[in-house]
Amino acid sequence: MLIDFIFKNFSSFSDLTDLSMEADNITEFNNTVIEEGKLKLLPIAAIVGPNESGKSNLISAFRFMKNKITDRSYTKTNPF
Repeated sequence: MLIDFIFKNFSSFSDLTDLSMEADNITEFNNTVIEEGKLKLLPIAAIVGPNESGKSNLISAFRFMKNKITDRSYTKTNPF
């Protein structure tokens, strides 16, 4: 399960960017929060914003990381 996705210097994101799935002190939808030990996690997130605000670039960052994780040519001596 994804808890935090943190990245920087990717496409239009030059600053450190953090997408956290940790739930704050919400009470409205407590029945949907997933509790894993001391963590309270949200089961879903929505990416919203105006045109050209970076939504597609965020998805591209996810895709880039997924490809790095699932790339079979990755070794400890060759991280990228």
